[in-house]
Amino acid sequence: MAKPHGSVRIGPISLFTLIITLCLAVMAVLTVTTAQASYSLTARQADTVTMLYRDERAAQLFLSKIDEALMVGTKDKSFATTDFEAGLDEIVASTVKELGDGAPTIEADWLSAYDACAAAGVDMVGVERPLVGAVSATISGHDGRSLQVVVGITPDSTWELLSWKAVSTWNEEGAGETLWAG
Repeated sequence: MAKPHGSVRIGPISLFTLIITLCLAVMAVLTVTTAQASYSLTARQADTVTMLYRDERAAQLFLSKIDEALMVGTKDKSFATTDFEAGLDEIVASTVKELGDGAPTIEADWLSAYDACAAAGVDMVGVERPLVGAVSATISGHDGRSLQVVVGITPDSTWELLSWKAVSTWNEEGAGETLWAG
């Protein structure tokens, strides 16, 4: 009598093992994909926070330079808003020089007290002390984010913070992703 050719017998245990193996393979692929997406998101978040802290540091250094300039003018009793306005470019240049390579762009302007309050979104009545003028500075990085700072200069040669806003500018150079085709 001839032996039948070998047949594969798949029992319930073999079938269950095959299904479990396929499920584990799918879960492994999903885990790797999720881990890569999480790493990418974390790297983007780290870059964003690094740029934000760089801009914050630049703004704080800029304000300390303004404070130094006001103290020098107070000591010699020579503080005048016209001198301070003229020296604003020097304050910006020394701040950028101190920040070194990779320093953000700093643009500073002298404003009247009224314009400063309007730029800061503050009512003149809400300001604690009278202002003789103000400095508006925009610290911009290469990533489309900027920090806008407005400080009011008081008659006693001190400054009062009127506004401190982080702003993101819209960039239409994207890949054209469609969020909703609705």
